[in-house]
Amino acid sequence: MDDSQIPLMSLKSVSRCFHSKVSKIEILNETSFNIFKGETIAIVGSSGIGKSTLLNLIGTLDKPDSGQIFFQKDDLSLYNDEKLARFRNSKIGFVFQFHYLLQGFTAMENLMMPGLIAGKNKKSVEKSAINMLERVGLLLRVSHRVEDLSG
Repeated sequence: MDDSQIPLMSLKSVSRCFHSKVSKIEILNETSFNIFKGETIAIVGSSGIGKSTLLNLIGTLDKPDSGQIFFQKDDLSLYNDEKLARFRNSKIGFVFQFHYLLQGFTAMENLMMPGLIAGKNKKSVEKSAINMLERVGLLLRVSHRVEDLSG
């Protein structure tokens, strides 16, 4: 099997539930799917259906009650917290529903921060940040502080 046939992200029978004082609420029940390189997906549904839970699981911010989540061939359930943190820092990007950007810093500085913290080359991190701003149509706002950005 060549690399193009290996899913970038794969969920196998993933389940997640939450417990209230009176009941167990099953949010995801044996959910399975693959995401391949270059694919664009949309996660849609009504409020409370499990979209954020699914994204938190895929992004390794939470762990499933059962099932497995793979990144390429790696079973992420075998990663300890430190390895998961490194994985998130190098492989996963987040745009939160309520943005958690560093106030007082520019859009460029916010994008560069994870790479600089990881010890990556500043020029490489800067080039990557410019590329990201360009891809989302914000290159002209490179020097704007995040509190001056809208939408």
